[in-house]
Amino acid sequence: MIRGQRTVHIGRWVLRCSASLLLCGVSGCGPTTAHLALADARIAIEAARGARAETFAVFEFTCAVEHLRKAGEEEGYADFDAATRLAKSSQTYAVKARTRALGRTNSATGRLDQLPPAAIQSVGPDQGTP
Repeated sequence: MIRGQRTVHIGRWVLRCSASLLLCGVSGCGPTTAHLALADARIAIEAARGARAETFAVFEFTCAVEHLRKAGEEEGYADFDAATRLAKSSQTYAVKARTRALGRTNSATGRLDQLPPAAIQSVGPDQGTP
């Protein structure tokens, strides 16, 4: 009889643990949500960097990078709500930077991608097209 009670007890424990994990995953625990938001922001920043946003959308790109830095800091302090908010803001700025950089790239000469790297670097926000 003791063996049967132990099996029931272990079964209930496993059921409770499974339910807790499921509930935590469904509700979006703070650390998980913050970590995923930071990962999405990093991906968006890399996409903006690939569009040369640090050259053509300096303000938006800088805001994205700094918001991501601050989000990582807040995550380190276990302020997951602030980290999530800042990471989403970073992602928004990165998307804006990428969009602006692609628009600037396409409208500047129509074929800016084929210019030598030195000419691309010399184009700043106040310098116009090379």
